[in-house]
Amino acid sequence: PNVSTDYLGNARDATKADRDVGAIEYGATGPVVGDVTAAFTFTPTGGDAPILISFTDASIEEDAAAIDGWAWDFGDGVSTSTLQNPTHTYTEYGVYTVRLTVSDSALGISDTTTHTITITSTPTPTVTASFDTEGIRVGHAPLTVKFRDLSGGPVSTWAWDFGDGSTSSAQNPVHIYTVAGLYDVSLTVTDGGAATDSLTEVEYIQVTSLNFRRFIVGPFPVRDIETPAGNSVTNFDSSDDADPTGLGYQDVATNRRHPGIYLSQQAAEPEAVEDGLVLWLDEDGTLKAKLPDDTVKTITWT
Repeated sequence: PNVSTDYLGNARDATKADRDVGAIEYGATGPVVGDVTAAFTFTPTGGDAPILISFTDASIEEDAAAIDGWAWDFGDGVSTSTLQNPTHTYTEYGVYTVRLTVSDSALGISDTTTHTITITSTPTPTVTASFDTEGIRVGHAPLTVKFRDLSGGPVSTWAWDFGDGSTSSAQNPVHIYTVAGLYDVSLTVTDGGAATDSLTEVEYIQVTSLNFRRFIVGPFPVRDIETPAGNSVTNFDSSDDADPTGLGYQDVATNRRHPGIYLSQQAAEPEAVEDGLVLWLDEDGTLKAKLPDDTVKTITWT
């Protein structure tokens, strides 16, 4: 312990015994000068970061001394305190020297003591996101995809983003893609705490549509009847109510017993074929027919 001035205002370094007899030495009378001894305890005495430590002042006042100042330095460079009994959170592992200085401002005396605290570190659990599909991930809409979680570590939560606006928290979800396109798929996993990891597979799902047209270019017989002359009559449109014969549009193919049939694939609505019937599967899934006069009919079954 030290003193910057005695009670008469004289600057000096003195022992406790000197201060006790200071009044006599300087020719004056007065009360006995007190003393202070810094001391403290803390709990818990250590542990894994982050950890909250509570400090308790246990300093001693002797004789006329009265402690009225506390200056704490927790040793981690984060903060200090002037409270008598503060708390402090250590966020990093390490060995820290805690310093407490107590003082009596009236007597101008102080004392300092230190203790060390050991903060340890628990390895942070790690998780690794990984996935694949069980079965196909490329095909026509609607495409059903079965996702399979392959993540590592103590995973307890799953967050899937299928790329089409749909999500799931299941471990192994099943999702149906209804619209053609290329879709990114993301999976984020956690251990339920701070450990997390994410994986995104770009254009992982490829969904195509049945957007094609297959054309059969005629002549293509819908119904054949034999005329009295033995000619083959091909009825291309038997649903034409305007035909008083009820036979529909007719083309007499003289002595043509086996009309030729040709297959081709085109990207647009086909043109009419002279003396022929053109059938195609349209984009809306209906079967359509184009007559030689460029009339389009939709074929239905009842």
